[in-house]
Amino acid sequence: MVEALQLEVKPTGSKLWRLRCTIEGKRTRLSIGEYPAISLKMARLKRDELKEQIANGMDPRIKEKAETIEEKKTFSQMVHLYLAHYKADRNEKYWEGVESLFRRDANPIIGELPIDQITAKQIIPIIKSVQDRGALESGKRLFTQISKVFKFAVSHGEAERNPCADIDRSMVLQKSTGRNYPTITDPKEIGKLISAIDCYTGWVMVRLGLLFLAYSAIRPGNFRLAEWDEINFEQKLWTIPGKKMKIGDEHIVPLSQQLMEILKQAKHFSKGGKYIFYSNRDLNAPMSDVTLGKALRTTIRLQQ
Repeated sequence: MVEALQLEVKPTGSKLWRLRCTIEGKRTRLSIGEYPAISLKMARLKRDELKEQIANGMDPRIKEKAETIEEKKTFSQMVHLYLAHYKADRNEKYWEGVESLFRRDANPIIGELPIDQITAKQIIPIIKSVQDRGALESGKRLFTQISKVFKFAVSHGEAERNPCADIDRSMVLQKSTGRNYPTITDPKEIGKLISAIDCYTGWVMVRLGLLFLAYSAIRPGNFRLAEWDEINFEQKLWTIPGKKMKIGDEHIVPLSQQLMEILKQAKHFSKGGKYIFYSNRDLNAPMSDVTLGKALRTTIRLQQ
């Protein structure tokens, strides 16, 4: 039996170390690695290791196949790679929401499974459990994102196909019935609400926050994350960075006289944190939407 180390040169120009040998009476070639990543010295050491295994009756190909199986990426690992790859395509807030869906609903069920062994039968219950708790839109978003992770895995050779393609969306995803949120359109009622907020006797920053929301009509999420360095007092402008906006574009909010007055009062009560409307528990954290919601409900109840 003769073992010979060879350097195979492919038509593409790449060079691969191989070991010609005989295993169980059959001539074969074992791959050692690509040159120059694997030097001649390293190739010789690997050759001697393989020769010793063969001499002891071991088949290196079986070991190599087992190691390949162990290296198969799990679903959660593919999610991590997928998010990292597309992170620059959307704003940070968008990806935080997507990552939260995976972390809460998908990873606990299929996160540790090899990506190429997951079936449609395992995905369907995940989506149904999300929608069964009333989160219809979240269920649709999660299904779309899981499908994208599998497409990403297929494109990178980690899976053979996307099992979401075997699922009929119309048979799994529930249709949203739509929901109308309460709103005030009567100018007199709006005036009453603002007067009621102005009389709020709780924490002063909550009162200022509610007034700021009422006068700016800005999204609560953008309001809560507003930082002092985004405010231009001279030009009376609030510039919201694109990473905080849903579509990823910078948004400029003109500041009216009422908003400027609210900001001046907020500045007076500021304690040096970066957020304008900060948490009463943590100076470096934004005010929670729970705090605002509770204060607004209390205000409306007192108004009635």
